Amino acid sequence: MKKKTAAIKVFRYSPDNPSSLSNDFITSIIEDKKGNLWVGSWGGGLHRLTPVNKSKGSFDHFTANPGNPQSLISDFISSIIQDDEGNLWIGTLGGLDIFNPRTSTFAHFTRNYGGKNLDQVGCLQFDKQKNLWAGTIQGLFMIQAGKNGKIDPLTSPIHYYTNSADDPQSISGNYVISICVDHNGSLWFGTYGNGLNHLVWDTINFGGARFINYTEEDGLSNNIIYSIIEDKQGILWLSTDNGLSRFDPEAMRFTNYFVADGLQSNQFYWSAGYKNKNGKLYFGSMNGLNAFYPDQIAEADFEPATAITDFKIFNHPVEVGKEYNERIVLENSLPYTNHIILSYKSREFSFSFSALDYVLPEKITYRYYMDGFDEQWTHVDASRRFASYTNLKGGDYVFYVQALRNEKPSTTPPSQIKITIIPPFYETLWFKLLGFAIAVISIISYNRYRVYSLRLQKRRLELLVKERTAKIEEQKEELRLQAENLRESNLQLENRQKLIEQQNKQLESQNAEIIQQRDKLAELNKKVQQINQQQLNFFTYISHEFRSPLTLITVPLENLLAELHDGNPIRSKLQLVFRNTQRLLQLVDQLMEIRKVETGKTELHATRGNISAFARSIAQSFHALAQQRRIKFNILSVPENIEVFFDRDKLENILYNLLSNAFKYTAEEGEIGLEISLVKEKYLPEGIAIIDKHHYKGLDVHSYVEIVISDTGPGIDSGYVKDIFRRFYRIASPSNYSVQGSGIGLYLVKEMVKSHKGLMYVNTAPGKGSRFIVMLPSDSSYLAPEEIDKEESFAENSHQKTHVPVLSDVAEYHDSDNETDAAGSGIPANNRPVILLIDDDRELQAVIENYLRHSFRIIKADNGKEGIKKARELLPDLIISDIIMPELDGIELCNEMKANLSTSHIPLILLTARTEAEDVIEGLESGADDYIPKPFNIRILEAKCKSLIENRQRLRKMFASTIVPVAGEVATTPVDEQFLQKAIRIVEKNIANPHFSVQNLAKELCVSRSLLHKKLTALVDLPPNDFITSLRLKRSVLLLLEQNKSISEIAFEVGFNDPKYFSRCFRKFYGVSPSEYLNGKSLIH
Repeated sequence: MKKKTAAIKVFRYSPDNPSSLSNDFITSIIEDKKGNLWVGSWGGGLHRLTPVNKSKGSFDHFTANPGNPQSLISDFISSIIQDDEGNLWIGTLGGLDIFNPRTSTFAHFTRNYGGKNLDQVGCLQFDKQKNLWAGTIQGLFMIQAGKNGKIDPLTSPIHYYTNSADDPQSISGNYVISICVDHNGSLWFGTYGNGLNHLVWDTINFGGARFINYTEEDGLSNNIIYSIIEDKQGILWLSTDNGLSRFDPEAMRFTNYFVADGLQSNQFYWSAGYKNKNGKLYFGSMNGLNAFYPDQIAEADFEPATAITDFKIFNHPVEVGKEYNERIVLENSLPYTNHIILSYKSREFSFSFSALDYVLPEKITYRYYMDGFDEQWTHVDASRRFASYTNLKGGDYVFYVQALRNEKPSTTPPSQIKITIIPPFYETLWFKLLGFAIAVISIISYNRYRVYSLRLQKRRLELLVKERTAKIEEQKEELRLQAENLRESNLQLENRQKLIEQQNKQLESQNAEIIQQRDKLAELNKKVQQINQQQLNFFTYISHEFRSPLTLITVPLENLLAELHDGNPIRSKLQLVFRNTQRLLQLVDQLMEIRKVETGKTELHATRGNISAFARSIAQSFHALAQQRRIKFNILSVPENIEVFFDRDKLENILYNLLSNAFKYTAEEGEIGLEISLVKEKYLPEGIAIIDKHHYKGLDVHSYVEIVISDTGPGIDSGYVKDIFRRFYRIASPSNYSVQGSGIGLYLVKEMVKSHKGLMYVNTAPGKGSRFIVMLPSDSSYLAPEEIDKEESFAENSHQKTHVPVLSDVAEYHDSDNETDAAGSGIPANNRPVILLIDDDRELQAVIENYLRHSFRIIKADNGKEGIKKARELLPDLIISDIIMPELDGIELCNEMKANLSTSHIPLILLTARTEAEDVIEGLESGADDYIPKPFNIRILEAKCKSLIENRQRLRKMFASTIVPVAGEVATTPVDEQFLQKAIRIVEKNIANPHFSVQNLAKELCVSRSLLHKKLTALVDLPPNDFITSLRLKRSVLLLLEQNKSISEIAFEVGFNDPKYFSRCFRKFYGVSPSEYLNGKSLIH
């Protein structure tokens, strides 16, 4: 701007002129000591206009460049100031920058205070001690200068001030947008929305700062302060979001100016304030620039008088001379009225008032006060020139009202008018005195009446006391006579008490004897239970111990029987041995069932099925015996197929034991029958009840399946019928029957029928044969939910056990499927799968090794501890382990193997004599792949070994055949799945890195290279290097399917440096080249 001509030169952004301003959003301007004009913009960076280029309007630009640490930190600039050395301090949205004009480089102030960064700077200012103050959106920062008056960006102390709700002397708001240093060196801070703050130092150090806050409540025109400028008289001028405020720090008084006072707009612009050398002030507003000399702005000294202009009752104007509630309120007009008398019915009224000033009346404010009612003056502006009152009590009041200019205290006395409200009669003094007198007279009268009544009552009581005293004397005499009678009665009672005590002593003595006898019986019962428990434990131990020797007998026998042809005399002898081995196994199973029954561990597992077909399948195993003994064996079911819920294992034992007994005691050419039918609830068979309906209280069964097994044997004396169902009870066989029972079978039959909530009867007589009748409920109402298995119903031959008739002279037991390939598998020994056999029984080791050595390489270990060591060293294809072993049992071994990364993938079969259901569940839950009880069929063991190994091989091949690798489809344990998932994730993360190697993969998986090689080979049949290559090629197939990249691009993207080498690997892995696949000549599955 040229002062003489008042011409203004405008600099604007021009897209065609690269030397023009970057944008027109100017936020700060400063002229340095060399006459350079520095211009900060919001979004366009920093501009410099040198004296040489002022006429041309050619600006030098400084903008932010993330790649250059010495460039401006942000293009959004809010403030620029210059220090004594000529450096520019620049506040930006991104933080604080220091510009060195000599090197034209920027240094970023990167330090923080307690985690608070000095960014989003709104204003900057140096104080008289050369300390730098920076207002930001999150508080006020002060960077303290040294004794030399200089600030070191790296070491100068930083102080931070924020608002605290608990500290009224803290700064009023955190968003500081303007700073002013007055002529005394005091600091004033303007905030966005929280008013003006004056900083006062209580002590010398910087920890003693406190802030005095001024807001709209103190007279400030608005709490948003855009700029603060001090004039020559020390008065502060503040541009706000609603007017211009003049603040006198000594009087602590605000005077506000608005558009009505000559401003172009009430809303000013950020940081748009300036004072020239002559003291003229400039403030930029939304509608233009305001410029003035402060000493030419005079305050109005006229203090207007105030007139009461209107009086209303119940919001209706009161007219002069008119009655209201039977009383004339105004006899003269309001200016000539100084006292108004109102009825209590007119206690809701209001005054209107106005200042006698018609120059800028909107600048006038008012205050009013009702003496006798209000506690303080009420202030209102020119738009609300009235005062209302309701429900004032009767009495005298004085209403004052006063007009104020610029809210200054006025010396003009307020206008006033006296108000008298006549109360209702019940609020008057005479009425209250009358009421008080009536109350006093009433109280005195009541007290006199009360004294008279008490005296009269006293006389009546004295007469009553005399009468009652006489009666009491008569009663005392009666009581004396009764006491003498009681003494005589007490003597009689004492004699009777002594007699009772003597009888009690005799009873106590007898009771002590009874207790001694009871204790002796309890001790005997405890000993019997201990003996019984020892007996059961012994049976359990013997049963377990029998299984291993039976296995050593059964396995070689099966091999020998398979090698010998029918008709060989040695074969028939071996079959006799095999049958008796099976009989021993059946006895062992029955002993184990007794153990379950006695310990309460027998459980029902019922499924729905054809009970007729099931019974026929059990009876089928007795046909050969019936033919040999020339016994007529009849089977009848009416209807032919009966569908019910039953436990297969328990019903199998019931039928087998009853049929075995029938064949034991039926002579040659005799007759045995098995009948199955449905009967109604009311049907009651003939015979002795072993289990009847009285055993089950509340059981509601409407029909039964009746199973009858009859024979033409010698029969049983009725006195022994119930005894034969006791455990281990046996009766002598007739002389013509040599077979002796074990005393176990019928006991188990009774318990298993009970578990079905069934009934059992026996119809027999010596010489007339026997009929054993079993009745099982035909519906499932008797079953608890946990007793019903959810598996599908079963077929006729679905039972798993193979029972052999228990007679010594039965027909040859022949298994038609006993051919085996004894010559071996034809696989070279070095190529056979490796099996680790862990068992402390070396004879059993030898038997299993002798049979499996043709198909597998066998490694042996004598206990669990040795087995784990060999498994980790050799990594076999499969492990067979016993459970009961020294050092470490099979369950512990299984848990440890499946939890260890090096062995978790190896399938494991538990081979054991423990056959209880809970033992099987425990073994499978520990991670075993199969559980085979002893004695076992060696060919079944071999088949399961081959199946497990082949399944693992199929899973390994599956990984290579899929494009998208899924660890869960290959791994069989959580440890293996987690390992493989992690390996795939690591390779895919480094898929584009051609230098990613096996060593890198092993390091990230935290395993050795040798373990990595063994593990990946075992899981996916690929060594580590091929595993990495396969994942690269799988990714390339997915990229080829997208068809938006060239083969070379895909090769580089999956980690191949050479596209030709990528093509060779692709052809080797998939059988076609990438281009053939891309052209659709082949499909990759």
